[in-house]
Amino acid sequence: MIRSIPQAIQAQDTKTFHAVINNLIASIRKNSLNGGTNPYPDIKDYNLINNDWMQDSICLNRDIQRKLENIFHSHSGKINHFIYNKSDIGTIRLTNEPVYPEFPDETIRLVGLFRYWNMINYFYVSKNYMDKSWDEALYDAIPRFRVADADTTYRQSIYRLTNELRDTHASIPPTIDTYVFGSYRPNFRMNCINDTFIIHKIRVPQLPSQDFQIGDIVLKVDNNAIRGLYDNLLQYVCGGNKWSNQSFGCNAVLSRSDTTTVFTLLRMNDTITVKSRNHTAYDLFQQELNIEKQNRKNKLYKWVNNSIVYFNLESATPKNFNKNYKPIQSAAVIILDLRCYPNGRLIANLTDAFVPPDSFFAYTTYPDTRFPGMVRYCKSTSRKIGDKKYFKGRVIVLVNEYTASYAEYTVMALQANPNIITVGNSMSGADGNVTFFEFPGKVTTTFSGIGIYYLDLTPTQRVGVRIDQLTEPTIESIQNNIDTVYEQALIIAKEL
Repeated sequence: MIRSIPQAIQAQDTKTFHAVINNLIASIRKNSLNGGTNPYPDIKDYNLINNDWMQDSICLNRDIQRKLENIFHSHSGKINHFIYNKSDIGTIRLTNEPVYPEFPDETIRLVGLFRYWNMINYFYVSKNYMDKSWDEALYDAIPRFRVADADTTYRQSIYRLTNELRDTHASIPPTIDTYVFGSYRPNFRMNCINDTFIIHKIRVPQLPSQDFQIGDIVLKVDNNAIRGLYDNLLQYVCGGNKWSNQSFGCNAVLSRSDTTTVFTLLRMNDTITVKSRNHTAYDLFQQELNIEKQNRKNKLYKWVNNSIVYFNLESATPKNFNKNYKPIQSAAVIILDLRCYPNGRLIANLTDAFVPPDSFFAYTTYPDTRFPGMVRYCKSTSRKIGDKKYFKGRVIVLVNEYTASYAEYTVMALQANPNIITVGNSMSGADGNVTFFEFPGKVTTTFSGIGIYYLDLTPTQRVGVRIDQLTEPTIESIQNNIDTVYEQALIIAKEL
């Protein structure tokens, strides 16, 4: 099928181009979705590709077939000069490829497209999660890359392609791309719940009040209906599941090109207009980070009663962890709040404190670059986790869509303790590390570099980590300042 790509590129008119594409898509649909074998639920080493197209005797003569087979097999089992990764690390690197720092012309744009397509086709371990054929995604992308002769349309074409992965990691770079989204944000975050857009957090409370309130329902942005903006921008960003998807969509809507934005809000049955003085996304993030750093000096726990304690891990570090953990070890139940991205070295402290010794909790899949298309699997860590002095009481872990990537992995490690109860809504669904890919013109994209699975081989990509008690916020709970996840955790804790 790939042999027909030049036919599509060289088509001189739209009718011919679509005829070639339609024939290709028809061929694809006769085959399996992605050409590789489905690795679930038996996740041993498996292959992502199907080279049966090389045997097509109608379009290929035997001489060409042999050459294609020789090219493929001559590169199998060898460390090649163009792509490399360390065994189970998963972070793939392109090597010895020309770099194109300037805005690319049509030919180089297509080179970048084919590079990315091949990277995903042969080395993306979650390829089998895609909703449609990766071949079909290429055919859809070719005409967009051909005509994308400006920075904005070029980047939009890239993000529409990376969106096909339905990989939460892949939507992180677009959110800070000022060509597609503005660099300014209002001082609040919002959720989309049942098609209603509601403010659920003031990002930096110390900033001067601009009359936004938690619980306000957003109707319009600069006099544009918010639903239309949201639906349009979702083609450039997406999460792996409902909650991460709406998080990216809401952030896209709030990304503005101007320092001011006029919002039309519904508050207590009254329609009001509020003008926002926006801040750069970087400034808001830095101020949030400063608040988190200041909180490191404070007590991170609070006693609910004599037997239940709440421990917020947002500002926990290896340095302050023991100072906060030692006073609460007498509790019968500890509620750990992981609705955040914790310190990158905190996992060791948490597993020593809350996981039984000699525990093992996950498998990893990774691409073997010596054999294009081959995926291997292994234990997620070379050493066992836990400590014999671990906490013997009950532990409740709070999660939501902000529990992403490394945070999800941390939750999985804690779940090695059978006394752990996980409460909240679906997490990011992007467990594991990140691989970077740069398109010509220095447009950086990312995707999940490895797959993470439970011991029973249940996947976490797009799904998220297991939740024992699914609890989601509602319009009413936000407007009444009720933390539904925390309240559910209290109910469970008091029944234990």
